[in-house]
Amino acid sequence: MGAIKGFTMNEFHLFEIVTTVRKLTIPDLLALRIVLDDANDITNLSQDIDDLKYYPNRISDSYPEEWRSYVVNRFLEKPSDPIVGLIKRGRKAIFYSDMLELVDTALAVSTNKNVIPMNRKCLGHLLSD
Repeated sequence: MGAIKGFTMNEFHLFEIVTTVRKLTIPDLLALRIVLDDANDITNLSQDIDDLKYYPNRISDSYPEEWRSYVVNRFLEKPSDPIVGLIKRGRKAIFYSDMLELVDTALAVSTNKNVIPMNRKCLGHLLSD
């Protein structure tokens, strides 16, 4: 396949990656994020997922874009297997289902119109005698 007129092959490849990654669902992004995770990276996926217990809105406000950016950058740094194969590998990770459960719960909470987010200090006042 040749490059599209006006684009170099590298630009076209980047366009393909970005376009594909933008279409992925949050569970697919999570699977990719697990497979492409670098233990020496500044971001900590386990901590991000754990933070959803206290900040569920992050799953709709910031994490998807952060994960998309992370995945695209990892693909550019080190081209890898096809995305579909990586997603399948990520879904087989031991902790994928546990992480996905937290992600799904956070999505349900963050999109529920009947849930009002509260900080811990406010909650503490409500629960104290």
